[in-house]
Amino acid sequence: MPNSAKPITSLLLRNAHTHMPMGVADSYRYWGEDNTVFVKSSEGCTITDADDQTFVDFRLAYGPIILGYRDARVDQEVIRAITERGTMSGFSTDLDSEVIELVKKMCPNIEKMRFANSGTEAVIGAVRTARGFTGRNKIVVVEGGFHGLYDEMMWKSDVDNWDAESGEAPEVAAFGRGIPEASREHLETVPLNSFEAIDEVFARVGDDIAAIVIEPIMGNCGSIASSQEYMQKLRDLCDATGTLLIIDEVKTGFRVAKGGAQELYGIHADLTTYAKAMGNGYPVAAFGGRADVMDVISSSGGGVTHGGTYTANMIALSAAKATLTILNDSDAYSSIDKAGAEIQRVLATV
Repeated sequence: MPNSAKPITSLLLRNAHTHMPMGVADSYRYWGEDNTVFVKSSEGCTITDADDQTFVDFRLAYGPIILGYRDARVDQEVIRAITERGTMSGFSTDLDSEVIELVKKMCPNIEKMRFANSGTEAVIGAVRTARGFTGRNKIVVVEGGFHGLYDEMMWKSDVDNWDAESGEAPEVAAFGRGIPEASREHLETVPLNSFEAIDEVFARVGDDIAAIVIEPIMGNCGSIASSQEYMQKLRDLCDATGTLLIIDEVKTGFRVAKGGAQELYGIHADLTTYAKAMGNGYPVAAFGGRADVMDVISSSGGGVTHGGTYTANMIALSAAKATLTILNDSDAYSSIDKAGAEIQRVLATV
């Protein structure tokens, strides 16, 4: 039945159901028949829906819009770049290195990088590189983190069907149908902040662990954070065993500090993934870290393969250059910290 309070939205969703599963282009955009949002316009931190209702958007497109919607400084730089050079050519440009130089200013532990088109692609590249460098197969993922929509990372502890009094760990289950059991063959999951669990995994299969992957601040589960001691534990364990530490900063990178979560913790990864805030809403991502690890990427001699038709296109890199320049040269982080503190203060009173 149409929603009388949102007649245009209701009509748009009804029509969309004839073209797309659930009536949306992305499953996470479906908020039910009465609450799914169709955006008509946006500016700064507000969006206006198809029925001319305006909202303050605290989510900001799941994180990318760090400077606000329609930031003219970024948009004009993108327009200038594609007017002069087109959207993409399949060749290298000076922007490739210029953007990485900006990243290095903000994240000094990054020595070499490669670009990607999404956080998922960045994680795929980092994991493949870690396996190529170490010659090992297994990946340890810390529960609660989100590392993209590819099969190997789409597994979680099935706490809904778990008997907490059984004394046994919950079964690991896939995020829905269509994910083959074989995709978890080389995946190990451990609970956050559990020294005992990570020690057990390394005692059992440590010789074949290529990397530990962690989101230090887990955006998909209420921003639960790793303890300082746990992050240090992972760093020490990786150093002792030749395992690589991959810190997924797709959500935290260029957001919680110039140097991301690693700046806050004072603990650096061997490889790091970035996306979201990197381009203020334009689709750009990257992974990088130690030069010796990244140099395993090669098109010859049995090296790790990495590439992509749209990788490092002019839209993405011009947006990244403009966004990172603003974040690096302005007092943006002071403003973000103040806004975050005020939001927390108000929420605490609810």
